[in-house]
Amino acid sequence: MTAVATPIPASTMSELMIKVIYPTSDAVLYVSSRTPSTEAEWTEISKHPYEGARIVSQIDGYQPIGEIILAHHERIDGKGYPRGIKGTAIPIAGRLVAIVDVYDALTARRLYRQPVSHEEAVQMIVAGRGTHFDPHVVDAFVRIAPSLATVGR
Repeated sequence: MTAVATPIPASTMSELMIKVIYPTSDAVLYVSSRTPSTEAEWTEISKHPYEGARIVSQIDGYQPIGEIILAHHERIDGKGYPRGIKGTAIPIAGRLVAIVDVYDALTARRLYRQPVSHEEAVQMIVAGRGTHFDPHVVDAFVRIAPSLATVGR
């Protein structure tokens, strides 16, 4: 049997995205603007993949997306979170979203910093090849990166 995702109205999707991205508290937003300085801050930050996966997994047909959310901060070398899995134990979609998430975080304007250029973001991602990111996914990203240079500008 093939699962069919139930369409979600845009207003509901917007609410859901806010809950998935910011499921814990405003403290996560503050701490994510700098390196967590205490174990308690790190614990709070590391909850968001679990909470986001839990929320999305409750939507009929969206359960597989929960696994992607859960895996998007894992690292290919096993030093990521929340589970510390590595290599091919990280679902391929999670490995893809990890790069997209980092690229977006680097190139987007934040309250606490200016965005980096497209070129700088690509260089930073390439620097994480084999440690932070799957080398094959980085190679694919580099091939399509020129097309991203004008997106959102």
